[in-house]
Amino acid sequence: MGGGASKQRVATLKGHTNDVYAVASYTTQAGAVRVVSGSCDKTVRIWDPDAQRLLATLQGHTNWVYAVASYTTRAGAVRVVSGSEDETVKIWDPETQRLLATLQGHSNSVFAVASYTTQAGAVRVVSGSRDKTVRIWDPDAQRLLATLQGHSNSVSAVASYTTQAGAVRVVSGSCDKTVRIWDPDAQRLLATLQGHTNWVYAVASYTTQAGAVRVVSGSSDRTVRIWNPDTRRLLATLQGHTDFVNAVASYTTRAGAARVVSGSEDNTIKIWDPDTQRLLATLKGHTEDVKGAKGVHAVASYATQAGAVRVVSGSRDKTVKVWRTPEEKEALAAEARRHEAEARKPTREWSRQCVVREVQKATHDAALAARFANVDGARLHAATAGDEDDDPLGALLDEIELGGLAPRKAARAALEPFLAKLRARDEAAARERQRAAEAKREAEERAKREAARRRKAEADAAERKRKEEADAADRAHRARADAEAAKRAAAERHLLARKTIPVAKWDAAQLAAECREFSFLAAAEAAAVARLVEAAPLTGADLASYGKNVRGALRDCGVSESTTGGADKLAMLDDALRELLKLKSRHEELRATRAEKEREAETEKAARMRAKRERRLASLRKAVADSEADPDALVADLDALLDDLDGTRDDETVRRARRLVADAEKKRKKSMQMPEGPLRSFVEFAGRDDLKGDYHFTNRAQRRHASERSNAALARLEAECRYLQGRVDATIKAELTSDAASRLRAVSDQATDFFTECYRSIYDAALKAEGRGESRVRRRRPEAHGRRVRRVPPARRFGVGAVGGRARRGSAVRHVREKPRGRRG
Repeated sequence: MGGGASKQRVATLKGHTNDVYAVASYTTQAGAVRVVSGSCDKTVRIWDPDAQRLLATLQGHTNWVYAVASYTTRAGAVRVVSGSEDETVKIWDPETQRLLATLQGHSNSVFAVASYTTQAGAVRVVSGSRDKTVRIWDPDAQRLLATLQGHSNSVSAVASYTTQAGAVRVVSGSCDKTVRIWDPDAQRLLATLQGHTNWVYAVASYTTQAGAVRVVSGSSDRTVRIWNPDTRRLLATLQGHTDFVNAVASYTTRAGAARVVSGSEDNTIKIWDPDTQRLLATLKGHTEDVKGAKGVHAVASYATQAGAVRVVSGSRDKTVKVWRTPEEKEALAAEARRHEAEARKPTREWSRQCVVREVQKATHDAALAARFANVDGARLHAATAGDEDDDPLGALLDEIELGGLAPRKAARAALEPFLAKLRARDEAAARERQRAAEAKREAEERAKREAARRRKAEADAAERKRKEEADAADRAHRARADAEAAKRAAAERHLLARKTIPVAKWDAAQLAAECREFSFLAAAEAAAVARLVEAAPLTGADLASYGKNVRGALRDCGVSESTTGGADKLAMLDDALRELLKLKSRHEELRATRAEKEREAETEKAARMRAKRERRLASLRKAVADSEADPDALVADLDALLDDLDGTRDDETVRRARRLVADAEKKRKKSMQMPEGPLRSFVEFAGRDDLKGDYHFTNRAQRRHASERSNAALARLEAECRYLQGRVDATIKAELTSDAASRLRAVSDQATDFFTECYRSIYDAALKAEGRGESRVRRRRPEAHGRRVRRVPPARRFGVGAVGGRARRGSAVRHVREKPRGRRG
């Protein structure tokens, strides 16, 4: 709290030659504030706190002055009241420094004085003395009006206040540890406020914002207490001083809040908020004298002409000090912040007061700054922005009427750096504003882009949501449609399953079920017919035997025209029979329609497949034609087209493509070459290179089956084997007319045996893998060429070895060449 107290001290008034025991203030008729102080040097002094100047020294007391006060007469003149160790109260005219009256009557030292104005407008002076009395005086008549007795020790403090009803009350504090409230007109004790544990040295009063009066007291028990004089209740005890509380005072802020000021023997002044009981400030600055004596013995307050409230204190260091209150300090800080904010603006926006302040701050010349009272920021900016040839500063000096060569030279020397600094600052500010404007534009553009992006994202999200909702609705609609279609299909399947049975073969349960589904009858009637049919029981054979003889059906159902409701039941059964015949007819129509639709679908599918096959064959012809120049470049395309035409092998274009693929892959993979053996000899002998392509695709089909082990791969391998066997047989038959018929016949037999064994080994391997059988080894009889072929049990998985090629581990089929007897093959 005490930090920064030096900044709050405004002035130190020096002149007294002994302890200052009393301070007060008043305002002259001209509105000037004056401070009054009383000292142990037996004088009363009048000060100008703003100029920090002694105005007058009032001499007349013959001993220490303990108390001072002031009042204003009906005529508006100010009077000063002082109380002294010489047992007198004196009235002074501070303007003329003349003693107007000496009030005598106390039998001991006068420790306290105060004043008040009656409801009739008369001024009264109150004094408190070591003689334990409080006395009321008429200062104009210099007459004692009343003596208030009741204290049992010295009266050290007096004050007064006016109630809400307008009545005047006198407050006294005494060394008997009590505070007493008096009615001066009735000379009657109204209340005794007890609570202090030591002498009461000071009293004061204030009015709250609600208009209630509060009494303040300070004591040597180191506390300040707040009292409600009407209820005589202690409201608050303000603790914080570390020594005797010698003085108290109060003031009201501009906002109307009350503040309490206390001065203590601990050499501090404290300012309190009595409503919140919070310490607002601790003012430190008074010092000890050469003997180590210290203590603030008097405090008071006054309002400046600007409306700020200041605190005055008197101390044993022989000085009177003037302090800023926390409210003024905050107001000055706010004003400084406003000034700094204005000074940061461009020069052209400065007010005249700002120009004066800144000129004085830059030149430290108050007289020169005062000449700028009529110069605003725009004019000062013009002086900084002109050309040097125009001498704008000289024009400004002429405008402020600064004459004389020496003053103008000094002013120019002081102002040129200031104006140069302003010019540089304004230019930098202009650049900064330009950068800020550009940054703002960029930020706005970014914000616009971001907003556009967000809008687009929101629109996209909304569109996605709309699409999702539409898709969901469409899926729900399709699901409902599918459910309805499934329901209809199930009904149709149910109808077909049930109606495929001729009516003559229906049993009683089925016939009853049909009756329950009659839509032309009410549910109860349909159930009744079903019960009749089940009870008979009536079957489809019975209906067929009855024909149109409904009476037989009635008889078997126990119904006749003479029985109760027999005619109605007869009618229902007749209708039921007719409905069953209609259902049978509809069912036959449905079956015929479905069969027709299936035939049309098959025809359309076959046409699409033919068209697709023709398109693929056309693509293959083009690819084969293109591959005549460079077959290796289009092997992949040819291979893909051949996969699409897997079921087509007899077409000449397909055979050419198969041969091209085989030749191209033979160059890259040695394993694709046809191995040594009768088949290769036959191919070379017969000159049928087209068989190489068929062999290659058979080999590749076996490798695919070995890797995939799927039904499709197995079917393709079987088809390739059969096709290659047929091609070899056809070629051999064509060659049998030649001279080498016997050789060709042997080759044909061997080739036939080879492909037969290859084909069978596929099934043996599949059966063994499923655990349904074991591989069988069957030796073929020797043929005319003297060689024999035997089949080796296949492995659990097919490998990637070529059919009839070099034996590999895991291959399903091995072609075993003739080996010498006695060696294991």
